[in-house]
Amino acid sequence: MCTATMRTRAKRILITPLDWAFNLRGSLPFYLGFGFEVRDMSAELPTVDLEVWKQVVSDKARDSIKNWSVCLINNYREPFVRGDRQVLVETLMHYVVAHLRLIVPNRTNADRFLRVEVTTQGLRAMTITDHAAPLFLEDCEQMCAELKIEHLQKLKSWMPWIVGFKRRWKVYYPLFLSLYFAEMARAEDEARVRHLLRVMALEALVSTDKRYGFNALRPKLPKLLGAQTDIYAQYRNSDQPFLPPLILLSVLRDVCALRNKVAHGDTIPDRWVVRNCRHTFAFGQQLNYCEELLEAATGMLSLTWQSIMDGHLQAHFGTKDKMEAYFNSTKVWP
Repeated sequence: MCTATMRTRAKRILITPLDWAFNLRGSLPFYLGFGFEVRDMSAELPTVDLEVWKQVVSDKARDSIKNWSVCLINNYREPFVRGDRQVLVETLMHYVVAHLRLIVPNRTNADRFLRVEVTTQGLRAMTITDHAAPLFLEDCEQMCAELKIEHLQKLKSWMPWIVGFKRRWKVYYPLFLSLYFAEMARAEDEARVRHLLRVMALEALVSTDKRYGFNALRPKLPKLLGAQTDIYAQYRNSDQPFLPPLILLSVLRDVCALRNKVAHGDTIPDRWVVRNCRHTFAFGQQLNYCEELLEAATGMLSLTWQSIMDGHLQAHFGTKDKMEAYFNSTKVWP
């Protein structure tokens, strides 16, 4: 009986709608591995009976779910006796979405999901959450948020790391803490706090208890990314080709200074809040210098994570001793 029970597992699917992904439909399904795929669910979701949820889920929310189109899917099996498996599956979805956001700025929210069981009669709804808090993109990210096939290809290459990282996050605690702060920033509506969280996410990667803040970022980020790196280059595309250069070394000190002022509740200089920087996409006005520094911190964090991931440097950033040894090596830096 015990063996039979262990073998009796229900096939279930965790479904999260992807933001700005409509143009992917011609390339789907796309298999990411480890049970994950990106799939067009527009034909299947309207057939799911959600009426049983009408006492707790509004008509508007149920209609919204039925209109989900391109979705991130996690296929898994679970014993009929409920356990911690579904929580682990939800957590892994958050890890995957967080890493996708490091590849492309995107408002996909893993707190929005539909869990269904696959039966011979079709899909049966088990859990619904459609009241997730809003996520925020900076102005320079607004026109770069569309998901493309190359983003999914990179995410697929990262999947072995993501699955292992979720299981062994304590081994890579600086990376875990950095990702945690980065995700907190996405959900924070106060711009000053978003800046603080993103610089803290950078500090988690390259600071120690002896050298932190600007004293840690100044010698390390230029080595890792290049002192003359144009932070806006990653956001420049056909929709916003005229983003001016924003050079890492020219703004790094002020990025850290603004972080300190926000963290300590200090007064921000008047000249930093005058709208005399580049014109915005979203609001048709000019950015002030604080907003430009926030975009700089956002771009630095994205570039740093991509450099670590694409360079397979996770082990070097897993502990502070290994991180310091890496930066003190005889490697020729860009």
